[in-house]
Amino acid sequence: MRLLLALLVTLLAAPTAQNMWGAQAQSAEALAKALQQKYDKVRDFSADFVHTYRGGVLRQTAIERGRLLVKKPGKMRWEYREPERKLFVSDGRKLYSYVPEDRQVLVSDVPDDDHATTPALFLAGKGNLGRDFTVAYAQVEDAPTGTTVLKLSPRKTEPEYDWLMLAIDPITLQIRML
Repeated sequence: MRLLLALLVTLLAAPTAQNMWGAQAQSAEALAKALQQKYDKVRDFSADFVHTYRGGVLRQTAIERGRLLVKKPGKMRWEYREPERKLFVSDGRKLYSYVPEDRQVLVSDVPDDDHATTPALFLAGKGNLGRDFTVAYAQVEDAPTGTTVLKLSPRKTEPEYDWLMLAIDPITLQIRML
């Protein structure tokens, strides 16, 4: 699931739908609640993503690009296109990992809710922003124009991350960057 979390770092372009929210958010919690209500109604979506992460002793940066497809509950397909092709597919019970260069498919069980990362639960339709995170407004230099940024700090300690930044169009509640 560490890989799934890393993929979420810069997920772009979640589903678009009109919403009555409007641009005048009174609180970060209210915006997160409205986003959760919208996402609860979404059954499936696809998004292009740019996955940027830093790791290792030298803190090197790696950038990968691809496409994500989600069908609730629990089905996901991550198609990496650059710099190398990779495929990760979950049917909600099993996770299939394929790297063409390795010429093999690795199969593992999807962690149960107690062992899954919070972002993975959210994408699978089992998470809740208000329950799983403390929410606050934040400033991010590279946030898409016209978005509002929420800083999500997990209520339960997550070994892979300390917080997530979520850039949202406050009118449509479209997730533009995570």
